[in-house]
Formats: sequence, structure tokens, C-alpha cells
Amino acid sequence: MNLIFDLDDTLYDTKQPFINAMKKIYSNLSVDENILFYKFRKHSDEVFLLTQNNEMTLENMHIYRIKEALKHFGINITDKEAIVFQKEYEQFQKSIFLDDKVKCLLDNCNYRNIKLGIITNGETDRQWSKIKNLKLTNWIPKDNIIVSADIGISKPDLDIFKYAEKKVGITPESTYYIGDSYANDVVGAKKAGWKVIWYNKRQGKLLNSKYKPDQMVDTLENLLNQINILD
Repeated sequence: MNLIFDLDDTLYDTKQPFINAMKKIYSNLSVDENILFYKFRKHSDEVFLLTQNNEMTLENMHIYRIKEALKHFGINITDKEAIVFQKEYEQFQKSIFLDDKVKCLLDNCNYRNIKLGIITNGETDRQWSKIKNLKLTNWIPKDNIIVSADIGISKPDLDIFKYAEKKVGITPESTYYIGDSYANDVVGAKKAGWKVIWYNKRQGKLLNSKYKPDQMVDTLENLLNQINILD
């Protein structure tokens, strides 16, 4: 059996550095943090492919996602203020860490000789910096980690999963993909014929009945328990 993970919001929580940056810059802001973060991620996903295709610069993407998220609460900020927020967000991302439960999960997988890998969408430098800060290569070989910007293919494109099969040396029949995004992780992996565990921590909806996860969990504890019983 092989387990291939998403990175952001699967192996670690992206919300905390976001909230820390918001509190530092907008200490008096009175909004629902969970909804604000959801809007931030939603607007980020909207334009991600544009950055991959060089139709939008990374800076413009960073400006767009926080400005649009705040607009939902009637708050307007300048491009300059958006850039300041992004810099603080990146600083807090340097302090990310693995939950002890995730470490336990990865330790258990190594003990069971389960082949592990990662497929993550994102910019090369930023994603590899996260991987380094999380010390993920203590469990997952670097050669088994695929960052979309490195190869010019992003989830949910079928080709990134097929690329992983060749690079990591796995087959669809023996592989589970674990991720939090229905659109990118569930749909992409199911198109490739992989089995999928949807880590649905934000209570997302099944958008297309054609692509159903094999299992769905909503907490880290349930994810750990589900992986422990896989054959």
C-alpha cells in the first residue's frame, strides 16, 4: 500500500499563520476568523492556475486574495496594505509545525513500510520551504515529493498523478491519496483511478457525484484511525 498526501491543510494547518498575521496587522478587526480564512482560500484557489500559466503574477495573486476576502466584510484595503499582510503571513509560515498526531501517523506508516509521498500545488520556493520547516523528509524521501511548479502541472490535472506514479513507482490500485480539497484532491485522484481519503476538515460539500471519495474523515484523530486500519 502507498499513501500520497496533499501538503497544505492536510499535513499541517494553514489557518494558524493566517490568523496570526491578521491579528498582528489588524488587531481590532472584528470578523469571523473561520469565514475570513475560508474566503481567503477560496479566492486563492480561484486564480491559482492563472499564476501557473503566467497569466497573473504571484504578487497580484497575493493582493487579490486578501482584498477580496476582506471585501466580504465590507473592508477595503490598498494594494500596499495587501502586500504588507502577505509579508507577515510568510513570516508566520516559517513557524509552522507538525501536530504530534501527524508525526505519530507518519511514524506508524514508516514502521509498517508504507511508501509515502506528497503532491502539492504551489510555488517552488514556498512549498519546499514549508517542507523543510516541517522536516517532512524525516519520513518522506525527497524524490517522492512533487511540487506542481517544479513540473508545470497542477492538481486536479490527471497528468500530475500519472507523473507521480512513474516518479514514485506506484500503481493506482495500491495507492490512496489523502487531501482536504474536493476539487483538487478528490476529483484529481479519482480521475487517475486512485483510492481517496477526503480529509474534509472544513465540512465541504460533494460537488460532483461522479467523483466520490472512498472514505471521508473530518478530524485528524479520525484520519489517523482510518489509516491505521488500511490494508
